[in-house]
This record gives sequence, C-alpha cells and structure tokens, in this order.
Amino acid sequence: MAETGGANRPARCLRKFALGSGARARLVAIPHAGAAASFFAPWRRVLSDRVELLAAQLPGRETRISEPPVRDFTAVVDELAEVVGGLTDLPYVLFGHSMGALIAFELARRLRRMQLAPPRHLFVSSCPAPHLYDTREWVGVLDDDARLLELMGVPSQVASNPELAQLLVDIMRADAEICAAYVHVEEAPLECPITMCTGDEEMASWPDNLRAWSRYTTGDFGVIEMSGGHLYLADHVDELAAAVERALLDGAGGTGE
Repeated sequence: MAETGGANRPARCLRKFALGSGARARLVAIPHAGAAASFFAPWRRVLSDRVELLAAQLPGRETRISEPPVRDFTAVVDELAEVVGGLTDLPYVLFGHSMGALIAFELARRLRRMQLAPPRHLFVSSCPAPHLYDTREWVGVLDDDARLLELMGVPSQVASNPELAQLLVDIMRADAEICAAYVHVEEAPLECPITMCTGDEEMASWPDNLRAWSRYTTGDFGVIEMSGGHLYLADHVDELAAAVERALLDGAGGTGE
C-alpha cells in the first residue's frame, strides 16, 4: 500500500491503495471524524483494477502519526485541493462520510474555483446538507474525553489504556474542532451529480436534513439507503464500492430522486 507523492510533503494527505498501474479513473475517499485512510482499505478488494483508490489521510494518524492534528477546516480543504487538483487528468469521483462528506463537498467547490475538471460524481454519506449542519453538537463535546472516545467507537479495553486513549482523544478533538468551525457559504450549485448515502436508522431520524443535499447540484440527485446506523457503510462495502465504480466508469450511481 503505497503513499502517493513520494517525498512530496503535501501528497501525504492521500494514501493510495493500489492493485496495478492500469487505472482509468480515480476514487478519492474521505473518512469520518476520528478515522484514518485505512478505513477505506476494504474497498480495494471490491473495486476493479481500472479504479485507483486514494483515501484522505489527515495529520496525526497512521502514516502521519508524527504530525500534530490539524484543527482548521479550510486548511484540510487547502491541502487536499493542492494534491487532488493535480490528479484531474483522469475521471474521478469524491466520496466522503460524515465529516468527510462536508470536506468532499467543499473540495469539489474549491476545485471549481480553481477552474479544474470537476468530479464525475459526488457521494455524500451520513451527513446533513451543509446549510443544515449543526456545529453546536460538536462544541458540546470538545471537553468531554469519554464522549469523544464513545463517538470514535473505541472499545473499553482500548479506552482503559491511558496513553493510547489520550492519542485517540487528541485526534478526535481536533476533528471535532474542524466540524465545530465549519461555516457554510452559499455558492452556485455543483454541476456534477450528487448521491446521498445513509443507513436506514439515520434516514428515519432526519430524512429532510439528508435529502436536502439535492439543492447542491444542477445534475442528477440520488439516494442510496442501506440497513444500519451511522457506520452502516462498514457492513456494505461491496454494494457501496460497486455503486461508486458504476458512477465513475459508466456515469451512473444511486437511485434517481
């Protein structure tokens, strides 16, 4: 599993999970708060060798463990835009889960402002539409270590290890600060299709907040709903990866709304 960019420091923000060198298209996947690039590693076994899988790696975790976590939303988008902007020679899609959905959305808008080729498709997973994103929920947990570990889904045996727990708390707190600082600014809708993906538990809880993503595209809007809660996608790797590959290679994805 090679990291893109060699010694080029900005390229550390992406990890490449590769099978070969014959890729015709790229998937850039951005994980949720507290997670790392390896969250998307299982997708590699489903995607064909026509698709290059690149996953965002924020500072402070895995291959960037020696770097301090970043706490600024704009800084995250800036770094990704610098690297992804140089990868638009092939068709690509963006997939973001939870916090990653907001980042993917703002990345798509940043690339548009840079007058670069747009993504063929934007997949946003388990995240309210930007204008409905409630940052106050994150502000309330910034000083609660136990709650931060709970949000990460950290097992009790890991949480009982003080050194490891503190490392995880620092990562999750940084990501919580990124989310808490998010400010939505209205712009023209994107032209690429958007598919909103979610578990049925969240769809039952806030359907309007999720379906409101439809206002952010002038193209097609679709919904993929699967069984499960916030981390539903961990149980549906085959279906999601296949849907993303179809959108990338065939121009189709999601179920029309």
